[in-house]
Amino acid sequence: MSENLEYSIARLGDLLQSASSNASYAHELIFESVDSNLEQQIAVKQMSAIGFANAAYADLRSMQAITTADSDLERIEIDQAMSSMKNFVREMFKSISADHSHQWTDIYYQELLRAIYVLEGLFGVVAISETERKEYLD
Repeated sequence: MSENLEYSIARLGDLLQSASSNASYAHELIFESVDSNLEQQIAVKQMSAIGFANAAYADLRSMQAITTADSDLERIEIDQAMSSMKNFVREMFKSISADHSHQWTDIYYQELLRAIYVLEGLFGVVAISETERKEYLD
């Protein structure tokens, strides 16, 4: 394996870990906002969740760009994870703006975790926490 390819794979693993971590924070914050009583606290948690969701989206988009640029790395699994990320982020934004429950946000998050789990194996990294692994994947 070439040095450049090894570097790209390592970079993809780093981005996957970052995407998973950021998505996890977004998911956690959105449900903390539901449990809050104070309007200001709800708004801060929702805005923070949106920021983490955008960061997670950007991480996966970067992975997609890297793999598209190198045919040795192009993987359909990254496109599938990107689709899951879009669903999660879109649903979270829609639920926030309509002041709806986040039941579907949670369902799409679980779908995203399954897609990230597949990518973990491809890039040889652990991106999903043990807690989430037990709660959502077992």
